[in-house]
Amino acid sequence: MSGKVDVWIPALESFADVVHDEVRSAPAIDREPIRECGGLAECASLAGADQYITGALKSFLEKAGPGVKILGAMARKSAIAYRQAGEAAQSAVLATTSRPPKEETGPATVPPDIPGLGNPSGPLV
Repeated sequence: MSGKVDVWIPALESFADVVHDEVRSAPAIDREPIRECGGLAECASLAGADQYITGALKSFLEKAGPGVKILGAMARKSAIAYRQAGEAAQSAVLATTSRPPKEETGPATVPPDIPGLGNPSGPLV
């Protein structure tokens, strides 16, 4: 696998939290079918459509719920993996760059700010 993957880890974690906290079993939407519409000529068609849509919605929610929960679990595992990879990369870079130089090089010069972008040598946010 190659290429660059951009991930904003806090957003991934937030999504996983929302999925974990908000996705529940399909709600109980069973109800009595419409029997009277007060003389409305389209009553039978309306009642039939309502009953069909209610059944279809319940079926969809029952089938989609577990998949959404799995997606949330995948997001959480991905966030953990990205965070661990970032920490490992940071440790490797620090281990390489933390060695003292063989000879004194003098103070480093800080590059000037880039208009609209700031200083590329500044801290990562």
